[in-house]
Amino acid sequence: MNNDTELLKKRFAELSRRADGRGCLLYSGFLSLNEQSALASMARTLPAPYSLYGGAEGCERRMARFGYAEGDDTEGYPIDIIEIAPKSEKFASDLTHRDFLGALMHTGVEREKIGDIIVRGKRAYAFVEASLAPYFADTLETVGRTSVVCRAGAVVPEGELFRAEESIVRVSSLRLDALIAQAFRLSRGDAAELFTAERVFVNGALAKGPSAAPKEGDIISARGFGRFIFSAVSGQSKKGKLVVEIKRYV
Repeated sequence: MNNDTELLKKRFAELSRRADGRGCLLYSGFLSLNEQSALASMARTLPAPYSLYGGAEGCERRMARFGYAEGDDTEGYPIDIIEIAPKSEKFASDLTHRDFLGALMHTGVEREKIGDIIVRGKRAYAFVEASLAPYFADTLETVGRTSVVCRAGAVVPEGELFRAEESIVRVSSLRLDALIAQAFRLSRGDAAELFTAERVFVNGALAKGPSAAPKEGDIISARGFGRFIFSAVSGQSKKGKLVVEIKRYV
């Protein structure tokens, strides 16, 4: 365990102790999959329960809430959505996730204050810590060379949040490394390296290993490449390979 992970676990333990001792709810910043996995590994040692939420179902970066919550598990999280749109669609550049993230962080805000960023065309919807949404709205003026308008309290249009395209892959055996290689068009060697680098997650938890077999409905993430849902094995090809249905997030 490296020093950063040790410090992170100490912070989780402290938040849990304070929430339990005060009888209140306390929140972390937005956590990466690695950080969520670190939290899951110590769940049994925490004095107070915790839950995870990123602003909408399907978000990968999520806040942890420590303490005993009543009612809806998703209510009360200090999360807002900001919409970042070009002032002129006609003259706007083609912008990427990296462009929008870089612009948000260039305002001086730490990464843990920013959750998922959904890019749709030349605009983006970003989940951010609620207290900072007005700051982004007032401060963010450009993304790359494109002049933008940033609006807090945005609502993502229906169908625009997370999209998953259905596709078919063929694998020789039902292993995570084989599925990842086919889903992201990698060699088996490159797929195996992702496991060595601890960049593969299943349902938000660090993958056990390349030979693990997924279950139907599992969300498989490869950091830096994307994620997909393992839907089902639908048959076998003439060459004896398994025909697998997946839904890849786009």
